[in-house]
This record gives sequence, C-alpha cells and structure tokens, in this order.
Amino acid sequence: MKFDLSDSLHALSPIEGYATEEGTQRYAQRNAALIDASNFGDVNGLTLSRLIAGTAQGSHTPGVDFDLYCAVRWAVLSGGCNHLDTGHVFRCHRSEYVVGLVLRTLVEKFGVQRDEVFINSKQGFLDYDAFNQEKTSLQIEELIQSSGLSISPSDFHDHGMMKYSMHPISLKNSLKKSLQKMNISTLDCAFLDEPHETIRRFMDDKAQFNAQLTRACEF
Repeated sequence: MKFDLSDSLHALSPIEGYATEEGTQRYAQRNAALIDASNFGDVNGLTLSRLIAGTAQGSHTPGVDFDLYCAVRWAVLSGGCNHLDTGHVFRCHRSEYVVGLVLRTLVEKFGVQRDEVFINSKQGFLDYDAFNQEKTSLQIEELIQSSGLSISPSDFHDHGMMKYSMHPISLKNSLKKSLQKMNISTLDCAFLDEPHETIRRFMDDKAQFNAQLTRACEF
C-alpha cells in the first residue's frame, strides 16, 4: 500500500458537510446487529459513539502517521466509533493531516458519508510544525506581520516548549489551518484548549481572564 500523508492535500476540493442527526443515526444503525445500542448516546440530537478516537499521542514520525491512520480508519469502519478528536498542534501538526486522509479514504473507498462522522479540534496552542518544518517563533512572526500588527508578541504566552494565545486573530488562524489540513469545509466542534489551566496564571484577576475568554469568541 502506498501511504503519503500529503495525499490529504491533493484533493481538488474540501469534503463538504458536517455531522447531522440523520447521518449519525445512519452510522449507528448500519452495524446494529454487531454493536450494542448502549455504545451510542444522544448529544444535542446527534447519535455519537461513547468511544472517541483520539489522535494526540505518539511521536511526529511517518511510522506513527501510518499507525494512527490504520487505527482511526478501522475504528470508524468497525461501526462503533463515529467521533474523532484531534487538535491543531497534535503531534506537532501532523495528526490533522492524518484525520483528513482517513476521512478521504472512508468517503471515497468505503462509502462512509461526512454527515455520519463528528470531528472536533482544539485551538489555542502553537507548536513546531513538523509537517512543514516551521518553528513556532516563525509562525508567530508571520501571524503578527500578516495581521498588520493587530496582534503582538505579548498576546502569546509560554507553556513549556509551546506557546498559547486566546487572541481571536490567532484562534481564527489556527481554525483555518485545521480545516485546510483535514481538507474539510466544516468542523463540527472547535474547543478552546485548556484556557484556565494554561493562561489564567498570566492574568491579574478573574475579571481579566473572563474578559480575555469573552474576546476569544469574537471571531
């Protein structure tokens, strides 16, 4: 089998659609004879598996890309998992490319439809981009310049080897890149990743934190 992570970028257009009530019910019923009904639950009208396929763990290497691709693909094809959890910087940006390639394979080769699968991502962190070999500092500098200096270095906070920002410009940029990496038109859910644990300590008081949190939702 030929496996190329960049294949997820080669499609002519993004995969359209999003998880729907009808689609997620269709997924749950497809293998009803094999999968116990208790495996699924109702989430705001969507029928989602209680099992969620996570993509955060593992080194940012091609070998782990392939392992993750196989694991997520078979999880969905099992009929018991239609919720995929990923993040903008998971495995130094590589996981979302894997999710995009998995979804492309499922849709084009196995007849799974986009409306059957719920995909969430997480925004806020910035980290080394192992796919494009781009340092975090360079990503921040490009973002500052492209924003016309509407965002500044003080909007980015240290978190170990990573950076974190709740600025709307940064969050909008990471969400845009998540959609591009997965090559989808719509994300079912975008989480602001660990805002209190990560950035509250930089704030003078709770009111300042709440103001930043409110601003984060502007975009």
